[in-house]
Amino acid sequence: MLAESVACFGITDFDTIRNASKEGWKLYNNFHVMARSGVPYNKAFKNALEGNIILENDDKEYSISVAIAAHDYNIFDNHASMKIFKKLEKMGVKVYSSINLTDEKKMEGLNTLDQKMYWANELEMNGTAGHYLKDNKIDGLITVNSFGCGPDSLMVEKISRKAKEFGKPLLILTIDEHTGEAGFITRLEAFVDMLFRKKRKQIIKQANIEEDFSPNTNICENII
Repeated sequence: MLAESVACFGITDFDTIRNASKEGWKLYNNFHVMARSGVPYNKAFKNALEGNIILENDDKEYSISVAIAAHDYNIFDNHASMKIFKKLEKMGVKVYSSINLTDEKKMEGLNTLDQKMYWANELEMNGTAGHYLKDNKIDGLITVNSFGCGPDSLMVEKISRKAKEFGKPLLILTIDEHTGEAGFITRLEAFVDMLFRKKRKQIIKQANIEEDFSPNTNICENII
């Protein structure tokens, strides 16, 4: 199959094709090792291309953790996702996604949703959502999908119903060629602010102290 794919470029030497395949799989595996250890996507990709492997622990403390359930081609395209990872991190949110999970964990996530696998890319949506819905460190879930039709619409509906059962707040973002960044940011701001207020209320309730609430109106200044 690979030999057929590169034949049109005049590449026919078997050893060249085999060695290139090995290097490609090496890069792919190194990227996933770093991504699953918590290394940010761009940093893991850059180091994999350079032949490096770095493993790091994020010692920064976050008040809120959010998981994004979406196809990689949506959330790792800065134009399509409007740099959603960067925006959330600037709001003080720890972000998780499908690349932080093994396929085994995503398959377990499908079981959490009581879902059988119908589509090849279902693990990125339903598998990821199912895993993080039962993860206590995750405060809320965001889905990002292109347009409002096709298999993704069915997956989002399933995720929405299960999120209610687990009591996890869910933000559904649908992007297309008309999506404006201002409205996109406003929805993220409102969702994150709600999560902060929800977490604060839980802490106050557990500490059994009197609540004196004042809204945080400055969490999203200077977001680009």
